[in-house]
Amino acid sequence: MIAGIIAARVSSLRLPGKVLLKICGKTTLELMIERVKRSKTIDKIIIATSTNNQNDIIEKICNEIEIECIRGPEEDLLARYKIVSDKIKPNIIVKMGADSTLIDPLVIDQVVNTFLNGDYDYVSNYGIPKTYPEGCTADVYTADTLNEAFQEAKKPSEREHINPYIWSRPEKYRSFRVDYKKDLSNYRLSLDYY
Repeated sequence: MIAGIIAARVSSLRLPGKVLLKICGKTTLELMIERVKRSKTIDKIIIATSTNNQNDIIEKICNEIEIECIRGPEEDLLARYKIVSDKIKPNIIVKMGADSTLIDPLVIDQVVNTFLNGDYDYVSNYGIPKTYPEGCTADVYTADTLNEAFQEAKKPSEREHINPYIWSRPEKYRSFRVDYKKDLSNYRLSLDYY
């Protein structure tokens, strides 16, 4: 099973409550879920939020639209993803942030298909130099890679963002970056600042 896991929480230093902002009567979280549902490669969508009470509204929204919501630590995103992985038991995890409201389902599918057609532990369309717009990023891992990172990552930056642990070990993880045919990195599609 390929699980699309969207990390979402109400607290945000740069734009508090961004997942609850409404566009055309829907929260930005709902709009993102609708876009991810258009992916042909993702079998199940799960929202990973924290156990902080202010995120109860996220769980309520998920219940209303029949999307599974699983909760874990506020600051340890790696632990949150591990809790989701332990509960739903996917083979492959597609990590997305809720600030990527306008993520393109075709981009998700391109990154996932690159992963499926290669022999990789991790594939992403994020990296330096960037070629995709900010806010159009998907990271794909094997569940084993996520579990290993959970067991071994010790630095706060590795637990809060997941990817730094894998990036800093190129000799251990077979990684690949999907680049766009032209540079669109000057565009920002991320819901991040006010």
